Amino acid sequence: MSVVSDEQFLLLRTHFAETASGIAVYGAYTILLFATTYTIIDQGLRKSKGRRVLLAVIWLMYINATIVGAVYVRFFMMSIDMLQTTKPNPPTEGDFDRLYKLIIPIGDMNYILGDAVVVWRAWVLYPQNPKVRASLAFCMVGTSVATIINAVIGIQEVPYTHEEREGLETLGFFLPLLATNLFATGLVAYRVWQYRMLWSELGKESRIFRNLLAEKALIILLESGILFCVYWVVAMLSALNLVGNLAHQLLGLYLTLVILAVTYQKRIADASTSFDEFSAIDVIASTTRQTRHETPLIFARGQLPHTDEERPVELAQAILNDPKTPDARLILADIVEPAAPSNSDTSPNGNVLTLKVDLTQSSDIDTLFKTKLGVPDAVYCMHGIMSRGSEDKFDFALKVNVDSVRDLLQAARRYGHAAGRLIKFIFTSSLAVYGGPLPDVVVPSTIATPEGSYGMGKLCSELFINEFTRRGFVDGRILRLPTVTVRPGAPAAASSSFISGIIREPMQGLKAICPIGDSLDSSELDIALWISSPKTVIKNLVIAKHIPADKFLSHTRVVCVPGITTTVRGELEALKAVSDRVKLKSGEEVDVLSLVEFRDDPMNRRIVASWPSKFDNSYALNLGFMVDSGGMIGVVEEFKKVLEGRMAQSL
Repeated sequence: MSVVSDEQFLLLRTHFAETASGIAVYGAYTILLFATTYTIIDQGLRKSKGRRVLLAVIWLMYINATIVGAVYVRFFMMSIDMLQTTKPNPPTEGDFDRLYKLIIPIGDMNYILGDAVVVWRAWVLYPQNPKVRASLAFCMVGTSVATIINAVIGIQEVPYTHEEREGLETLGFFLPLLATNLFATGLVAYRVWQYRMLWSELGKESRIFRNLLAEKALIILLESGILFCVYWVVAMLSALNLVGNLAHQLLGLYLTLVILAVTYQKRIADASTSFDEFSAIDVIASTTRQTRHETPLIFARGQLPHTDEERPVELAQAILNDPKTPDARLILADIVEPAAPSNSDTSPNGNVLTLKVDLTQSSDIDTLFKTKLGVPDAVYCMHGIMSRGSEDKFDFALKVNVDSVRDLLQAARRYGHAAGRLIKFIFTSSLAVYGGPLPDVVVPSTIATPEGSYGMGKLCSELFINEFTRRGFVDGRILRLPTVTVRPGAPAAASSSFISGIIREPMQGLKAICPIGDSLDSSELDIALWISSPKTVIKNLVIAKHIPADKFLSHTRVVCVPGITTTVRGELEALKAVSDRVKLKSGEEVDVLSLVEFRDDPMNRRIVASWPSKFDNSYALNLGFMVDSGGMIGVVEEFKKVLEGRMAQSL
């Protein structure tokens, strides 16, 4: 009967404990590996290089862990064989040494892979910060060098110690790993702080950001980073023989669990939004890639070639010149190739991108959110089929004025959610939403009851935007614009088109049709109008983007943009006062009002007469919006300056 020595018993007990704990951890690790693999593959490998890298890393770490686990099982079996005195050729210390020399580099390789994931986690959050990335690269080089040195020394010491390196001498190896993790986790923590600071600007609305994908993923990364630092402290204690040796087994399991948690958050988001474009890490990077000085915008304009070509260009120009959005980047979209501002750069690396799109096509809408400029911070939705056009082509107007706006909202919801922020959705509505009996002065609480298809479409879109805002899908801003007068360009298919036309055309020596009344003496010319100049409208569209969300009424994002009241007769009187006589192309000088031809259109008159003409401006002015000064004469004088400026440029 052989007696087992204390030394042999201690060795057997150690190998048994390591083998048992390793098998238990390995089983959990295997389950997590396949769950993570399924989640990553389910999101699609073709569309994301990041997913492919993640999958390769976790499988390489699993293979390494499998080899280490198999070696520990072999250690246990060899320890039993050593106790059998009758067994021929029992294991020797050399046999153990060879296995130690095998698991030392393999185990240390997992340390390098683990640190690479940690560094990459912070790396993607700072895409435009070379100093941070250089620091992370330095940390990665330092930990790699420390790990390689530790492996070389460990292999060299095996013939003398017959075991892996442990004790105080290994602290020089673990400290760089711990320092790298602390630094990377600190960078993630700073990003979380930045993210919260950005969202605090939304005031009361900030409560909804807690449900966004990006913050959830950022919090997971921060918490996992803290836990990983704790892991390295445990690993250090393990090396000092103060706790069991589970470092090799836990490392791969831990990182796989983190990757599974982050990718699963992304999978939930995909299921609820049908969005499948970025990997989880890519999403987090896109959240932090945009700064306050880089604000891509979309100008969604007419579904038919729109005659009001200058307002979007002027708005783009105004945003590029806006001191509150320095270095702004713009995405200009239209049913035809849109014009770019004169001071913009449309080169491949420029700050303005122009796109020809059809907003009734979902695929075209998606392209607006997948450009090289990234997911936009704000969407200016200004397209539509105007009032008379909506009456004449109801089904097409419904598709353009309602369906395409809803599709654009859904896209802003999906891509904004994926990017971890609310996209500001600035919608130009119309006073055409009003109809029926109205008070003398319209106030924010006045109920909208449109009497035309155009107003109905605008009101439907308003309801969608309010609901999407209430649910935290977008940050909506609905601007019920006055009739913009004097619009540049040619007449549009709008009932209000004549309001600009009876000033614009005569001042250029051209004839204009007035569908209200049949002469200068007609009482119908006293129909009141609510108007605003293009210059003031442009200013208010820019202002709308900067208003804090908590400044709006809690139950609605609708704002009736300030305007002034005039009449059709008042317009003609202002035209006469500013430009009494004009020259025709023939050189003949005529009375400006002689160029206005009256053709009374009962339908047009009914639509225009249903619109309110007096509004309480106080709420809009308190928000910071502006109003024209100088009355109707001031508006006409402003347009005269525009014409004179064009003439000067043409010379």
